[in-house]
Amino acid sequence: MARYSLLRLLIFFGFVLLFWLIGLRDNPVLLLAASAIASAALSYVLLRGMRDEMTAKLVERHEARLAAKAQEGGDEADEDAEIAGQPLPGRAASDSGATGPATTGATPRGQASADADRASDPAPDPTPDHTSDSLSEDRPRGDR
Repeated sequence: MARYSLLRLLIFFGFVLLFWLIGLRDNPVLLLAASAIASAALSYVLLRGMRDEMTAKLVERHEARLAAKAQEGGDEADEDAEIAGQPLPGRAASDSGATGPATTGATPRGQASADADRASDPAPDPTPDHTSDSLSEDRPRGDR
């Protein structure tokens, strides 16, 4: 990766020198812009193989990390499924041996507290709130 970046910089500064020698030294913005565009185009063509190799290495490393994470997290997925009351992957709910919500018929964790919260909330006020200008938006402009 450092080699690729170094080559990109060398190509850029090569174009800066070339355009400076040609006579763009009076306008530094044009000198840098032309060098950036030309170096990007040349780097795209010349450094394609190196860029493809780096991409392949990054993909392999990413897939290896995903595989390692999936291998580590297998037990976590089973625990999450058991807590949520779903049958474990690869096993039926009846032969999972779990004593959690899937076999006892209890509500999932947090469900009872959510029901209690809803029960303790007062009913919404049926009278409309006239302090806002929401009703005036429904009327034509001349009636406001």
